[in-house]
Amino acid sequence: YTLGAQGHFFCFDAKTGKVLWSKNFVADYGTKLPNWGMVASPLVDGDQLITLVGGQQNALVVSFDKKTGKELWRSLNDPAVGYAPPVIFEFGGKRELIVWHPTAVSALEPETGKVIWQVPYGVKYGLTIATPRKVGNRLFVASFYNGPRMIEVSDDGSSAKIVWAGKSDSEIN
Repeated sequence: YTLGAQGHFFCFDAKTGKVLWSKNFVADYGTKLPNWGMVASPLVDGDQLITLVGGQQNALVVSFDKKTGKELWRSLNDPAVGYAPPVIFEFGGKRELIVWHPTAVSALEPETGKVIWQVPYGVKYGLTIATPRKVGNRLFVASFYNGPRMIEVSDDGSSAKIVWAGKSDSEIN
């Protein structure tokens, strides 16, 4: 699977190099490309391929059947894509798909795309770059202009809140 900076997404046969299926995020989903292009790595989870699309009509995140390219579900509406790849962590004994996008950190059910919780965290220029990190029941995210945030997820994984916010670039200078 490859994703190009201009939103061309391909599934290749590993032996022959033949294109098995493809998507054009701009044409197929109305994606507005971010300043530095599409860079978040797609996530393979079982038979699905989850990726940031940034498209219209709730298509910030889209799950595709990894063999056929058929859309399985779509979730979240954010006009900007961001750059951090989606990841799956376990909270409260449940798998949660974590998506850090330019307006929030969101947790989704990996099988359906249903929102579990969201924590607002708007960042300048869509610079959600670093992959969120999990430590215990907390997530750490950091953006150059907006500073770091520590998010604590409830024991049952159903909600989250910011428990610590570091200084932003403008507060330091």
